[in-house]
Amino acid sequence: MPCGPRSARGSLASSSSQPERASASGGVNTGLRLDPSRCALIIQDMQNDVMMDGGAFASSGAPQHAREQNVVENIRRLAEVCRSRGVMIIHVWFVVEPGAPGVTLNAPLFEGLVDSKAMVRGTWGAAPAPGLEPQPGDYIVEKIRMSAFEGSNLEIVLRSGGRDTLINTGAWTNMSVEHTSRTAADKGYFVIYAGSVRPSAAKARCTAGRAASRRACAVQRGKSFAMLKPSAGPRPQVQ
Repeated sequence: MPCGPRSARGSLASSSSQPERASASGGVNTGLRLDPSRCALIIQDMQNDVMMDGGAFASSGAPQHAREQNVVENIRRLAEVCRSRGVMIIHVWFVVEPGAPGVTLNAPLFEGLVDSKAMVRGTWGAAPAPGLEPQPGDYIVEKIRMSAFEGSNLEIVLRSGGRDTLINTGAWTNMSVEHTSRTAADKGYFVIYAGSVRPSAAKARCTAGRAASRRACAVQRGKSFAMLKPSAGPRPQVQ
């Protein structure tokens, strides 16, 4: 659902052309050029229970990992730039009703969700992490599975705004982000990963998800994402 007065209109772009490669003088590849009017930034599962101290899954080490990666601030700054360029912002939240009715317990992940009483509507745990609250014009999509597409209205929102390129962020790379990337690729969307450069297990966890993405876009940890940095040209550039 939209947050604020703006709503998306239109249909999927008729062109299925891929994001353009940007080349410097001499033909050296410098990244991708993205059309903001075709892009949507997905901010997935960035909720208190997932990644904050005191959250239901804090014992997993997620809060510490989030601090090391500067996740909240990086995504906040990326979202700020995306809004300024006309990119659709979509917050995807895992939200269940009290008692988690309708959640099929076919995997340990979902069993843990129910046992921990996590992500319950109206609770602190289901709320967005501080700094990543939806802004006017943003959209909110709710789900009860790993993929943001499964059982949600995400595709309806994307089609309403003519968006066929997803900039995929959130928690965590080897879980919801990867599930969403694979589903999006199967559905014909172009998928861009925004991530931090980190020579550790976090980097290894990106590998599987990247197989479904058009291009993995990395920036230096602790710095603002540069993929949609405003420039003098008509399109933002992945740097």
